Parts: sequence; structure tokens; C-alpha cells
Amino acid sequence: MKVKIDLKNVVTTISVSGWHQGKLQGLLGTNNMESYDDMTLPTGKITTSSLEFINAYETTGNRKCQIKTQAAKALCGKRASPKCAKFFMDEKTSPFASVFGTLETQAFLEACIQDTVECRKNNIQGYCSSVNAFVQYARASGFKVMHVEECMKHGQRSIGSEWTTKNNGKQVDVVVMVSQRKTTKAYKKQIEKILSHLQKTFKNDKMDTRYSLVGFGGEGIREKAHTYALSDKVFGNIAELVREIASMAFNGKGSSSNDAYSAILKASRHHFRPSANREFILFNSEPHTSHPYGPTFVESLYSLTKEAGANLFVFDDIKLKNLYKKGRTLGLTTTKVFTSKFMKGFESSKYELPTSAFKEMIVKSNGGIFTNTIQRPKDASSILYNAITDSIKVNQDICKSCVVEKTWYGSPRAMCKSSVRQTC
Repeated sequence: MKVKIDLKNVVTTISVSGWHQGKLQGLLGTNNMESYDDMTLPTGKITTSSLEFINAYETTGNRKCQIKTQAAKALCGKRASPKCAKFFMDEKTSPFASVFGTLETQAFLEACIQDTVECRKNNIQGYCSSVNAFVQYARASGFKVMHVEECMKHGQRSIGSEWTTKNNGKQVDVVVMVSQRKTTKAYKKQIEKILSHLQKTFKNDKMDTRYSLVGFGGEGIREKAHTYALSDKVFGNIAELVREIASMAFNGKGSSSNDAYSAILKASRHHFRPSANREFILFNSEPHTSHPYGPTFVESLYSLTKEAGANLFVFDDIKLKNLYKKGRTLGLTTTKVFTSKFMKGFESSKYELPTSAFKEMIVKSNGGIFTNTIQRPKDASSILYNAITDSIKVNQDICKSCVVEKTWYGSPRAMCKSSVRQTC
């Protein structure tokens, strides 16, 4: 069974194997490709009353949990939106007309009418919940149906809205990517401490930060890149981030992939604040190996630099050459070298970034690479903070050109690209 929850459009899709066709009964119907017996009661009787059907499968036996007729019909006596008929009946104007006669629309029409006449503050576009649900239904049935643009908004902005903005020097969106290989488990506590120290420094400088977490390289469903929910959102605070990392399973091993490119691509498609600086921090412990269905290097690089516009900082199992009298080398960016004696870094053109699977990404995103064997987490957070603030200073005066773009999955996002030629 697969459960897909679309929080933006408030739609849940449940898919089951074809092995179960005709073997199910309950609130989701009979799964036998027939609609007449979908509302079969536990007794075997077929009902036409949705209330009787729903209440029959209420499991607590508590009468307070039963849906009452009066509550279900709490209408204002207003007329339903004409959009309902447009989308689910009009063969000339409906974007769904191509599937009329093939897919059932009556239930969605009734839900649309219910949503637009109920006493709700947001009933102006109440039809969108039914429209978005129908799109998911059509796709689950194998039809390529697009989301309706008028039901896709980014905040108060509509699809196609354009504007320019500057990077906000105090706003930072951080995406943390963690390899879930067994070998990373030894660094788990260190990762938690590095990020906690980093946030303390951000807070001292009055930075407005938020965090997101992407895992990859684990076992089973954790092998492919996946986003962890922090509380009930993609972005959360440092306490939620650290708590989630502490509970992560580090069980990837053997021939399973360790696809960091897939993690970078997934991170690049998060919904960032338009004016925020985007910082990607990758913790890795084994060589990169692509997933059979993962993205190419070019795809991930494009998303990182052109779509997200983020700086990539990598902690990896690398050996860095120590510099004479300057201490142990801890990491370097495209412009600076960080050592145990120079935590703020010093400029050097003689020290090239080490060869790695991330070198080109780091160079083109103005990021950095650090050893994951730093003994003191506070030192690691210090050099990371200095590297990040260097990138923020470079980007602070550069304007961004933003546009709200539609997406296949129905949740539009603001695409902001930096340009030295753009004026704000």
C-alpha cells in the first residue's frame, strides 16, 4: 500500500497492489472497478446514504463520534459557485473535458457544490479543493491532467507574477543533507553538535534561519533521497532538526546506492523564501554512487545553481594537505583556506580544491569542502559559519529576478535567479 498526502491541496491518495482488486471493502470502496457497490456496509448491504455508510465504519462505538445529518448540512443557503458546473459538466470550457465519459465527475461536482455554499470564510475559491482532488484522481487513473492555474497560488501571488528583490542579509534557508550509510553513524553526534553551534552563532548575529532535512543512502525506502518533516512542515527550527537527525536510521551498506546528487536535486526543489540566502550542507562518509533511477550530475548541478541558487558546503571523508606553520587544514572554499590556526580562513590561490564527486558543484555554487574528521564540533561550526557568511556578503548586493511558476504537483513555487545586471 502507498499513501501520498498532498498537504498543499489537502488531498490524500491511497494506492494498493492489483493483487487486492475485488478483495477490499470499506470507506475506500470495493476496488473492483465497479461503482454501484462501493458503499457496501459491514453487513453486506449496499446503501445510497453517505452518512449511513461513513457511520457504519466508525470504529469506537461512541455515539459522539457519529456524524449527524444536521452537522453535515450546515449550509448558508447561498448559491453554489458557477465554477463547479464549468469544471465538471461543461464539455466546451472544462480543462477536464477529455476525460468526461471515462472518469466519474458527479461525486466531485457534488463536493464542489457543498464546498462553495458552506458557511466558510474561504468559500470564495472553495471549488479548488474538488478541482485539485479530481486532478489527483485522474492521474491515479492513468490520465495526464494538468493542475488548474487559478487554483495554484504562492502566498498571494498568482502564476506568472514577476518581481525583483535583493538578498536579505539576515534571512537564511538551510537544507541539511545526511548520508544514512552505516559509516555515518559514528559522526551522528558530531553532526548534531556542529549544527547546534552553527545556530547559536546565527542567533548571536540576529539571523532569521530555518532548516530542512534530506536523507539518502540508507536501506530500503531510505535509499533514495527523501525529505523529513520537521514537526508538520518541510522547514523547521534547529531543535526539530537535531531531534530528527537523532532519530534517523543509519543502515545503508553494501551495493545499495549513496546518491548525493539525488539529495541535492530534491533539496533544490524546496520552497525557499524569495529573499533568503540558500545554504546546502551535505554530510557524507562514503564515495558517491548513483541510484539506478537517480538524476544525472548535470541535472543536479543545474537545479543547484540555476533553480535554487544555493551554496553547497560538503563535509566528506577527504584528506587535506597541511600547510607549513598554519596548522591542520580543516577545509577550503573557492577563495579561502581554513586551518586550526586560522578559523576565519585566509586567502590563497595556491591551494586547489581536492578532487571529488562534488568539486564542480562546489566551485560553481561558491561553496566549500571540509573534512568530516574535525575533532571539535565547535571548530567545524566556526569555519562553516565563516564560509557561509562570506557567501552571504558576496550575494547581498546582487538583485534577484523572481517569477511564480506552476509545477506538475500543483504547488507553485517562486523561482528567483540572481543577476549582476538586474537592478532592484
